[in-house]
Amino acid sequence: MKVIYTLLMMLLLTSFALAETLNLSVNMKVKALEGTFDPTTDVVFASGDWNGYNDADTLRDLDHDSIYTGAVTVATPPVTIGFKFRYWDASASSFVWENDPNRSLDFTVDGQSFSDFFDRDDFVSLPTTIDFRVNMKIKALKGTFDPTADIVLIRGGMNAWGTSDTLTDPNHDSIYTKTISGLFQNTEYGFKFFYWDASNGSSDTWENDPNRTYTATSSTGSYEDYFNKDSVYHPTTSITVYFTCNMELERLSGRFHPGTDTVSVNGDFNGWASKTTILNSDPLSPDDYKGSFVVTAGAGDGIQFKFWYEENNWESVDNRHITFTQQNFDDQEAEFSAPFNNGTLESVLNQPCTVKLTVYTVGARSSVSGNPFPVVNTIGVAGSSSPLKWPGGGWPNSDSVNMIWLYDDGSHGDLTAADGIFSLDLEIPAYTVLQTQYKYSANFGDAVNNEGGNDNENGFGNNHLLNLTKFTTGVVVVDAFGVMGASTAKSVLSLSSGWNMVSVPRTVADFSASAVFSGSASSVFAYNHGYVTKSTLQIGEGYWVKYGSASSVSPAGPNVTAANFPVKAGWNIIGALGVPINVTSITSTPGGLVTSPFWGYAGSYSQATTLQPGQGYWVKILEDGMLNVSTLALDAANRIKIVQSNELPPAPPEALTNNENGKPTVFALNQNYPNPFNPSTLINYSLPTSEYVSLKVFNLLGQEVATLVNGVQDAGYKAVEFNSSNLPSGIYFYKIQAGSFSDLKKMVIMK
Repeated sequence: MKVIYTLLMMLLLTSFALAETLNLSVNMKVKALEGTFDPTTDVVFASGDWNGYNDADTLRDLDHDSIYTGAVTVATPPVTIGFKFRYWDASASSFVWENDPNRSLDFTVDGQSFSDFFDRDDFVSLPTTIDFRVNMKIKALKGTFDPTADIVLIRGGMNAWGTSDTLTDPNHDSIYTKTISGLFQNTEYGFKFFYWDASNGSSDTWENDPNRTYTATSSTGSYEDYFNKDSVYHPTTSITVYFTCNMELERLSGRFHPGTDTVSVNGDFNGWASKTTILNSDPLSPDDYKGSFVVTAGAGDGIQFKFWYEENNWESVDNRHITFTQQNFDDQEAEFSAPFNNGTLESVLNQPCTVKLTVYTVGARSSVSGNPFPVVNTIGVAGSSSPLKWPGGGWPNSDSVNMIWLYDDGSHGDLTAADGIFSLDLEIPAYTVLQTQYKYSANFGDAVNNEGGNDNENGFGNNHLLNLTKFTTGVVVVDAFGVMGASTAKSVLSLSSGWNMVSVPRTVADFSASAVFSGSASSVFAYNHGYVTKSTLQIGEGYWVKYGSASSVSPAGPNVTAANFPVKAGWNIIGALGVPINVTSITSTPGGLVTSPFWGYAGSYSQATTLQPGQGYWVKILEDGMLNVSTLALDAANRIKIVQSNELPPAPPEALTNNENGKPTVFALNQNYPNPFNPSTLINYSLPTSEYVSLKVFNLLGQEVATLVNGVQDAGYKAVEFNSSNLPSGIYFYKIQAGSFSDLKKMVIMK
């Protein structure tokens, strides 16, 4: 009975140790003062790793001081916890999340507390009223603005870039004014002035400058400037601009059909309207399309424009410019000639190219609402180069015909159905410009699930950029929904001169090291408590390889989208999948393995938050197990626990390029990991030669409390686990003696 009772008590104590309490507090006073949070109806929650970011943990303000508190149950420390505060907005029947990236807390002791303002915002954004004024005198003098017929408006962040705010000139001084209330102090608003040109079918005439910005710092504010920041009047005259656009490469690509398609020049002089200033084929040079437009301008004035053809094919280049010279003014004419997209054989694809578009949508958020999509049913893509097209302004539902759809059903180039990764094999014709801008849309036309709009991946003008070379024949583009800029295009694996950490991200026909990493200047090295050469590679394992100069390899085969990586206590080099994976999504067997940060290498070590295809990464593990990496959502309860540490991984295997014996070259005693710890930690050390080794632990009084190693050991990278179950909390020291080498380090037991 005594044995059974003891076992029951041990199980009971163990169950208590599996979960600890974290006290959370969030101050909602600023949000309440700003009027965005209603204490009488709205409900505050803490959502994080421990509850799958759901609404299971409610925070309450029992003493009405605007500080909402609550205790949550989390994993046994030490552990790094990710979380956010959010609240249920009863007036809108929706959740409002903090805008900042996920908070991160190193949880080290039961009963630990955390407190902060919602959104880390401790500054009250008080209301303000702003007078916006724009001077239209110069535009009127130049004859491009008619005060009797044209209508001036302002569009920007203060009105969601809508057309609700019209400016008026009641005293006829050419200064148009609009007072806008309901704005906030110390908030930057981006905006532009524009007007409806009645003489041109009420088309929009925008300012050419980049967005203006204004921040009010008191209860009232004012902003005034000339339209287009143009305060100088020049004598003006009618200048005829003759345009020529060469369409030869567009015709050869098959995108442009001379018999049916219309070419036009669209610019600020015609409201950027298509098919207003039409260009016609020159009978003597049929690929040259020509036309003209008369503008009222003076010397030093200018226009901006782009060429366009049906259906909605805009140039990908930046806006074109003409600045009129005195000679243009005197002659009353100007000329401009260029190929469409500035295309030459050096600046376009010289052959067709297959682009596999791949976009990762798990956890995707709408740029319109800031909230996660309830579900991602469809992904469409729009862009600047055919076959991609842009929808019209505001991305109306009717322009769904301009979208090209990606798939998550295992067809059309998609590898795995229903994994949240949408794909498409897109055929790009020859003679396409080498840089393409594009953008995704989730749930286009689905008002229930698109979170308030179809242009929902990122803000206006923020696009992905695909850069090709003129000889590119195939490329895999890997995107994450909402992450804009230059896209990751993987037709090859790029390798730097010197050492590279690499892996095999695809299921290749030949896994031999010489086939995958041909032309290398070294063997391929794996790590197993020391470097070892590898002649046959495998999925999930990471490697070192050295090249004499910048090179590239092209491992052909389907992308790896899931793998289990065996790991051992201590340092490991793991590989990556064929798509980017956030390290916080990795799970383990057994669940909850404690790891160091992941370290990548590009001439020096840096911590990595995403495992990129074809790269290798160091990670230190507390115990043997398996890392489970997948594009599918895995059980959150089994996610690894990443503990922050500045301990760097072992150096590249430079000394092994000659002897390649897999042994260290110097004696070393590493810092234990984790530290502080309870109850176990791992101590690593290196022996370049066989030696009699003594490794002992001492308390602050210098008394020996444990002997971990006492005997002869062969050369190599060594690791030993120290269990402190029978010792109290405090500072301890561990000392190694190996031949003439001796070293001492400090560690902390925290219970």
